[in-house]
Amino acid sequence: MFEIKGTENLDYNEKLDYIFDFTKSQLKSEDDKIALISNISAIIMALFKDINWVGFT
Repeated sequence: MFEIKGTENLDYNEKLDYIFDFTKSQLKSEDDKIALISNISAIIMALFKDINWVGFT
């Protein structure tokens, strides 16, 4: 697990905005769909500490 510096004081809606902005950025730059959803899953897991699993099937 990793920590994203500067996000520890974000409220719930700010975290969602961060994820949305990150996802938009990734959609523009990442062609590999597995890497894309893996990165998004990792960001969600890093921002929401009380979630025990984030992934895809």
